[in-house]
Order: sequence, then structure tokens, then C-alpha cells
Amino acid sequence: QTARALAYDGVELRLIAGNMDLLSAPELTVEREQTLASMRAAQLEICCLDSSVRFDEPSASTRAEQVHLGERYTDLAHALGVPFVRVFGDTFAKAHSPSLVVHWVVDGLRRLAAHAAAKGVTVLLESHGDFSRADLLCEVMQRVDTPAVGILWDVHHPWRFHGEAPQQTVATIGRWIRHTHWKDSVRTQEERGYRYVLFGQGELPAREFIGALQTMRYDGWLSFEWEKQWHPTIEPPEVAFPLFIEKLRALLAE
Repeated sequence: QTARALAYDGVELRLIAGNMDLLSAPELTVEREQTLASMRAAQLEICCLDSSVRFDEPSASTRAEQVHLGERYTDLAHALGVPFVRVFGDTFAKAHSPSLVVHWVVDGLRRLAAHAAAKGVTVLLESHGDFSRADLLCEVMQRVDTPAVGILWDVHHPWRFHGEAPQQTVATIGRWIRHTHWKDSVRTQEERGYRYVLFGQGELPAREFIGALQTMRYDGWLSFEWEKQWHPTIEPPEVAFPLFIEKLRALLAE
């Protein structure tokens, strides 16, 4: 109801009522039909299921478990009529070379893609962690080489962590971008070097990002990510969500 009242077109699911295991959420399992009926009545779509699947674990058995977990998420996405499932790369293990971790990620994506393709679901590798650089994402996508895998471009991360200009990122990985995440931040003296702020009140060059997407004729989702679960001191969603849609629609109208 809130999403519809704010004129959002859909929702992306990471957790429900604090539960990050969407596979066990009653709203998506035993109550699935009621949930879908409510979404249809509100004229809302579920644009993506956000899993915690990652392929950077040194243990082969653990990576196999992650592939299986990803398969269960793609099964759920298929049952819900959701086109995308998000996964991570994610970080380079200190005891292993980056090239080996890239190999693990490529292998995991290929294995998951085979199952996802049969379900009509696209696996999205998010620009996150050590896999937020466009050149590295490009290498991974070229090696995976399947339309069943695309990129979820978190516009914040390559820009904030690697200084990539929007047009630079689009020029490198634009052909694989299927979905986007949006958030804003300011530089700080804190250990992590930045702090999330309300959209439009930070340093993210949002207009440049919109322009870069327009050059590639992107017609996908612009999904607002407000990580209150992980950053409890940021403003409540009741403040953040109305502001984002207002700012974004103003940018799109320019």
C-alpha cells in the first residue's frame, strides 16, 4: 500500500519482516497466492529477489552449496514470476590469488545459469565488494558468456570505491546491465570512508548516471536501496522512500 501510494511501480525483495531467508518467508511460500493477488491489486511488480549467494568461498563444497541455494532462489523467482535473482562475487580471499577467486565466481555463475535458463530467470551479478570494478565485471561476463547471467549495476559502488565515471562504467559493462540499484553518500573520516545519506543530499552525480543509462537506451528498473537493516542510524524508510521517488522523477523529467 505504501509503495503504491508513493507511485512506485514495484518492489525488490531482500528481506520480509526482518527475515533475510526469502525461501522460508510465508508470504512467498504458503501464502504465495494471496501475496501475488495483493500485488496485482496494487498494480505492483516484484522486480528482483535478492539472495545472499556468493561464490568466493575457498571450499568447493561450500561453493556447491551456494549454487544449490541459488537454484532454489531461481525456482522461487520462477514461481513468483520474478525475472531476476541477485548474487554476489564477492571478495578476494586473502589466502588466494584474485585470479583464482575470479575462476570460482565464473564457475559458480555458469553452473547456476544452466538451471536459471531452464526456469526463464536471469541471474544478476551485483557490482559489489571486490567485484564492483567495471573492468573485472567485464572479464567475468566475457568468460561466463551466457544470456542467463547479467549485471546488477549498483551505481554507487564503482563510483564511490573506484572513482569510475558513469559513462566509463556503461562503456565497459553496459551491454550486460539488466537492473540498477541507487543510493547516495558523502565522504567522511570514518573507517569506511563514507556515509549513506538521503538521496539527493550526497555527492552521487545522479544526473550523470541517468544520462549514461539513456545513452544505452536502458529501460529497466531504477531500484532504491535503503540499508536500514545494516546501517541503523540512517533515516527511517518513511523519510527516505518518498524523497527518492520525488527526486528521481524530477531528474527523469528534465
